[in-house]
Amino acid sequence: MTEGPPPPERPWEPPQAPGSPPPPPGYGSAPQTPGTPQPAGYPPQAPGPPTSPGYPPPPPGGMPAYGYAPPPPTVGPEDMAVRRSYLRVVGFSVLSLGLYVVYWFYVTRKQLSRELGTNDRAGLQTAGNFVPILNYFIAHWLWRDISLLRQRVGLPGFDVAPYTAGNVVGSLFGLHYVVYLLIQEKLNNYYDRSRGGRAPDARFTAGEIAIVVIPLVLFVGLFALLITLAAVDGGSGSAAWLPTSGR
Repeated sequence: MTEGPPPPERPWEPPQAPGSPPPPPGYGSAPQTPGTPQPAGYPPQAPGPPTSPGYPPPPPGGMPAYGYAPPPPTVGPEDMAVRRSYLRVVGFSVLSLGLYVVYWFYVTRKQLSRELGTNDRAGLQTAGNFVPILNYFIAHWLWRDISLLRQRVGLPGFDVAPYTAGNVVGSLFGLHYVVYLLIQEKLNNYYDRSRGGRAPDARFTAGEIAIVVIPLVLFVGLFALLITLAAVDGGSGSAAWLPTSGR
């Protein structure tokens, strides 16, 4: 007579008092995680509790999703779409000996790229401002994007060509800052319209302060050094410059 397979082993159950109700199925067995194969003889694992209406299902891996939200992307003050006043742009440009325009371009390029949802590599384009001829094209692309964003919120666009020509001619006489002020006005109008009112003013950042203070300190220090050298040379060696009479 052929013997069949041995009967499956029953899980261990604690002893019960006489007359007490039987324990629930699976009582005393090791808990099993979803997706883990059950050993032979164990009852099938009961499904988890139903998801309450209005709550998202738990994510893969069993981590509870209740109250969980992914962290928002880190956005610095220089990345936010904010206004900048004319006095601020002009004053900082003068104090920084013109280097503030480079900072202005960098933060504006990053802001517009965020608004457009594109990756325009603000750092590389900012470095391109130091390359002759290329800097005019880079400024032209920035102003083109400002015109495009204005049209998206119902503001009229503008022809970029006259501003590019003014930038080229104005840079020969140091008057290209006027073009940047006109562009800043159009940019502020876009920020106001897209935010449903007056957009907040840009906060002062460490980078903005550094780009203004460092060139100013270097210029003042160099000027003071030249004055000191001229005073020392004039006080100690003035007689050496006098012509000597021949013998």
